Amino acid sequence: MKFKLQIKPSLIFIAITSLNYFVFCIVYYLELRKEDINIEGVSFTAMPLSLPNESIGLISWIFAVLITAGILVYFKTPFKRNIPANRNSAPLNDFFISKTFESLAIGIISLLLLCCTIHFSYLDWSLLYLNYEYQIIKTPNLISQDGGTFFRIFHFLFRLIGIFSAVFLCYSVARKRPLLLVVSLLVTAYCFFLLFIGESRWVNVYIAVFFISRLVLFKRKPTYFEYLIWGAVFVLLFCKVIVGRNYGIYGISAQLKIFSYLFEIDFANIILGLFINFSDGFINLANSIELRTNYSEEYKLLSFSPLPSSIDGFSSILELNERRINFYVPFNSISEAWSFGGVYFALLTFLLIAFIYSCDLIYSISKPLVQSLILAIALWNLFYMFGYPIRNVMRVFEYMIIINLFFYIRTNNR
Repeated sequence: MKFKLQIKPSLIFIAITSLNYFVFCIVYYLELRKEDINIEGVSFTAMPLSLPNESIGLISWIFAVLITAGILVYFKTPFKRNIPANRNSAPLNDFFISKTFESLAIGIISLLLLCCTIHFSYLDWSLLYLNYEYQIIKTPNLISQDGGTFFRIFHFLFRLIGIFSAVFLCYSVARKRPLLLVVSLLVTAYCFFLLFIGESRWVNVYIAVFFISRLVLFKRKPTYFEYLIWGAVFVLLFCKVIVGRNYGIYGISAQLKIFSYLFEIDFANIILGLFINFSDGFINLANSIELRTNYSEEYKLLSFSPLPSSIDGFSSILELNERRINFYVPFNSISEAWSFGGVYFALLTFLLIAFIYSCDLIYSISKPLVQSLILAIALWNLFYMFGYPIRNVMRVFEYMIIINLFFYIRTNNR
């Protein structure tokens, strides 16, 4: 029987984890330094690359644990839609292919479009037009002096809102739903626009979500030329983000200048820098091993809390306990869990496996739209895991495990 690689959440995890380890090995074995990477007048990494000798064994062990878990989940979970024999569909599918769902989707995304309009009205246009600080566009109390609670909440969520809207945009194109297409296009474009002028790496996450949705929702398979186009767009936009950050210019009026800088670069010389910037998760871990950071027990426990920060008190202890490699680089989830101690690292590993396992299960019983949404959530959160602290990813892990298992059990008990 010929084996065919099938896209699903566990495969995304395997790919992201393997790429991060591959980049770490390149840096370690070639003994690369910052000056080897930050060339062509562009800085690709703010992290120290002088990795301790003992890090290779430990990180290889951690990688082996994670990648083995990912492979086991990939082969353990179903490869085809596993609907009970007495059913033609599943509860989620029954709803997601109904006219009620399409009407509801149009209504919700139209409401999000209204929220985008309100959010837009509070933005400080002088800063949106041009500024020189990376944090301004991404920070609600800097990009708007008048925005209240609604503005701050929406600004915190707009990246995720744009990702979900992007999936529905692809769905509306594939299924020829013009009204849904219009509202989802406007919401996606607005969220993408803010990230684009803010030189955010989330732009590339959006491109990846578009590509995955293209694979799942459209019957026609991409041609080799189409794969090439997707890859070129991804690299070009990623280079633009790095160049914009390097020159410290952000906003609408800076875009032509950034592109002019971009086309002065020899792309052949910077490809390694791009890999390191995008996949530095294990390099981050190596730095945490060397720094041997300590955290309070309260911070460790609350990092895994599913409750909002305002309820469990995490926001009140963050300033005293948050550790960073430098101003621009926080410790990622794996680095924090390792610094917390063996019990917390085991807990993170367990929740990670449960997350990808439950996502694979619900993926196996779902129609293409639900599959695309599950893949988008997995991609977003796994990307976050290798770049941001535990608190940023853990609540999504925990909520998705509960939701996925609830619908999977309900489906198989009908």
